[in-house]
Formats: sequence, C-alpha cells, structure tokens
Amino acid sequence: MASLLEGKNMDDLKKTRPFSMSSDDGLLIEALAPVKAKEGAFRRIAFSSSLIAYLIEFDADVSGIVLKNDVTIPVALCFATLKKQIYEP
Repeated sequence: MASLLEGKNMDDLKKTRPFSMSSDDGLLIEALAPVKAKEGAFRRIAFSSSLIAYLIEFDADVSGIVLKNDVTIPVALCFATLKKQIYEP
C-alpha cells in the first residue's frame, strides 16, 4: 500500500521531476495526489499521459490535470507551462 505523505504541499511538487518519457515512448507523469479520506495528505502516483481528459487553470501559479476517471490532480505550474510540458515534450 502506498504511504500517505503528510504535510506535503504545492511547494513539494516543485522539487520533483514530474515529467519523463516511459520505455514505450509515452509521457509518464509523476505527481502528489490529494487523498480524499485524509485532509492534507497526499499519495505519490504515476500515470501515462494517455489517461488525461483535459487540463484546467486554478490560478496564475496552479493548474490541474483532470484524468478520464474525473480525478483532478493539482500541479504547481502555470497553465501554459503545464500544457507545453504535456503536449510538447
């Protein structure tokens, strides 16, 4: 079972390398996703870009990735940078 990352926040996301190419030449994205059952807790996840439904902008510094299963993952990047990282790697 994946451990919960207590006390992690958007600044912690800036310290990681969230985008990398997988062995099948697809984009692999790593993130800290909020855990619904435990406020303030995050779980490390990794997923293929093929699971992305769309991107959203929360504010000037935070965007979001919405997966096809309606899970929203906050990202500590402006919308333009996130869009470029995913669709123009």
